[in-house]
Amino acid sequence: MEKIKLSFVPVDSGVRLFLAISFSIFVAETLIMLVIDALPSFSALGTALLDSTLLLILIYPILYSIVFRPLTGIITKRTLDLEVANSSLRESEARYRAVAQSANDAIVTTDTAGKIVGWNPSAERMFGYAETEIMGKSLTRLLPSRYQERHRKDMNRMLTGGEPRVIGTTVESKGLRKDRSEFPLELSLAKWETAEGQFVTGIIRDISQ
Repeated sequence: MEKIKLSFVPVDSGVRLFLAISFSIFVAETLIMLVIDALPSFSALGTALLDSTLLLILIYPILYSIVFRPLTGIITKRTLDLEVANSSLRESEARYRAVAQSANDAIVTTDTAGKIVGWNPSAERMFGYAETEIMGKSLTRLLPSRYQERHRKDMNRMLTGGEPRVIGTTVESKGLRKDRSEFPLELSLAKWETAEGQFVTGIIRDISQ
């Protein structure tokens, strides 16, 4: 005779928790009713207060064991995971700053609006702008006017998911110093994203020397 195999649909953990709490409250309330029936008569208010008090006393240890203690463990684990992730992020940022500060090439980072948010010492020497005077300014300040419109279109295409023309490649272009003099340069771009948004970092080399 062919054996019949029974399969059960797995119950979601949230459903299991709801059923466990409901069953616990049912058992606790049943016990309370038995206790109240065995005691002398109370007024309606007194019975309600006694019922609520006993229910709280009985149900709290159950709720603690099946809800609060596991939840505390989950929160603790996620807190530790977040601390580890933040520590790793701080280490990565420290390494990036160390590399950027010591690099011979200019390293410039912009946000989606084309505003400069990263500027290393080599960029200051190359373009003549101190970090305090260039941060938050448009990247087009570093480009001759004839290149600015093309730059805006390329940035918009890249940040909106279009086909990037220069990402991952090295291209030659022209830079504009603070004193308005132009110089030839090599440019490599990389796009990256964090919780704060999308960014583009350019590594720039002066090839006039």
